[in-house]
Amino acid sequence: MAPAYTTWLLDQIRAGERNALEKLYTIFYKRLCDFACQIVKSSDLAEEVVSDVFLAVWQKRETLEIKTDMKAYLYVAVRNQALAYLKKEKLWEELDEEAQSKAIEHYNPLDMLLFRELNYSLSSIISTLPEPDNLMLRLKLSGMTYSEIAQALDTTEKTVEYRLSKSISFLKRAYQKSR
Repeated sequence: MAPAYTTWLLDQIRAGERNALEKLYTIFYKRLCDFACQIVKSSDLAEEVVSDVFLAVWQKRETLEIKTDMKAYLYVAVRNQALAYLKKEKLWEELDEEAQSKAIEHYNPLDMLLFRELNYSLSSIISTLPEPDNLMLRLKLSGMTYSEIAQALDTTEKTVEYRLSKSISFLKRAYQKSR
């Protein structure tokens, strides 16, 4: 989505145009939910987090200051909201189990076992990455481009590319060792 269009939508939202918020919601809702789900490990919680972010945008529309483009702002806001929710509710471990069982309901028992082992292994390895690398990897997995990640994290595209390359190499080596 072109930053100029989302900037225009933001201007419309500031002017109190509910339709502009609905357009913004339609454009970003699904991808933001997918991103939030990677953090909270529950589609229901992810939807709640994203809805809370859009509600906050509407409630703070007159004073909202966005220094990056709207897409980067929304991803960072969703990340912060999701992490705040998990910290508040202390649901890290409980949600992992619940999310895994929901995701694998439709597979046979062997597939379920393999999926759980793979998911646990990768989650464990990813969690050992330093926070900036961990976050960059999750943003990339959510569908953001290097440029969007760089904007969201206020760094250069080359830094994102380099750190993601190092993280992926680390994940491959660590996963091979764990097998």
